[in-house]
Amino acid sequence: MRKTVLHKKLPFNMESTFVRLYFGKDKKRLVTYPEFSQFLHDFHEEYGVEAFKKCDKDGTGFITAADFRDIMLSVKNHLLTKDLKNKVINASGFPQGERKISFPYYMAFNSLLNNMELIKRVYLNATNGHRTQEVTKEEFLHSAQMMSQITPLEVDILFTLCDMIHHTNGRIVYNDLNSITPEQYFKQVTRRVAEIKAVSSPEERSVLIQILESTYRFTLGSIAGAVGASAVYPIDLVKTRMQNQRTGSFIGEVAYRNSWDCFKKVIRHEGVFGLYRGLVPQLIGVAPEKAIKLTTFGPRSKFCRSLDLGLKSTDLLT
Repeated sequence: MRKTVLHKKLPFNMESTFVRLYFGKDKKRLVTYPEFSQFLHDFHEEYGVEAFKKCDKDGTGFITAADFRDIMLSVKNHLLTKDLKNKVINASGFPQGERKISFPYYMAFNSLLNNMELIKRVYLNATNGHRTQEVTKEEFLHSAQMMSQITPLEVDILFTLCDMIHHTNGRIVYNDLNSITPEQYFKQVTRRVAEIKAVSSPEERSVLIQILESTYRFTLGSIAGAVGASAVYPIDLVKTRMQNQRTGSFIGEVAYRNSWDCFKKVIRHEGVFGLYRGLVPQLIGVAPEKAIKLTTFGPRSKFCRSLDLGLKSTDLLT
């Protein structure tokens, strides 16, 4: 730990009570792997407290906003989202124009970020599962009463952060919580994969990109239409032959007794490929139809959203 960049910037007291409780007074006690894992877990919290003490040289229980930013960006950087870093931590005069950060505020701030999943549960409990319903601070506090882990100071900080980022004016929705929720490793990986885009917004796409996207959708639609038509074509062939033999035969002259008999006779006399006789004309008619539907789905959905018709994606497909 002494060789880390963080330790060189904010030295951790290796003679502290925290270290001695885990490794003994002489620091020679062997610990098991689960115990060491617990040590690493508690180490982050203890490091934050040690960093606060280092910055609070006079022992007043307060640190400057600049010291607070340094601690959060170094010791607690894993708890900060992009919005928190850009709009809150790096904002001048944080929080609310104050020049000093108290220790209770500091601890509540970190506790809030550590318990954001619990905060989301409180919000969903207050809205009965609705993620777009606005919630006031009073409503949130009432819903949080059943969970002792959340304090009123943490709720105050939560609404302050949401207002600084989204200008919520005292009311929050679920998406406001997402902007300050620390991203776990697996979420970070999936988010990066999902956010790899050629352009940052659809409006920035060039004509060539739009043509390539339409060609891509048309190709996928053609393949999907061809596969679907090929899968059901034997059924269509049997149906067509049953209809033809009923309308064109004389009384008593029935080529096929039923659909199963028709299916067996086609295979017996024409082979398996007989079930797909005439498939090519069918594909010529079906594949473009599916391709055109998939290609035009994107522009249609964008147009309907611009009109605010309240249609769902499934409505557009039909």
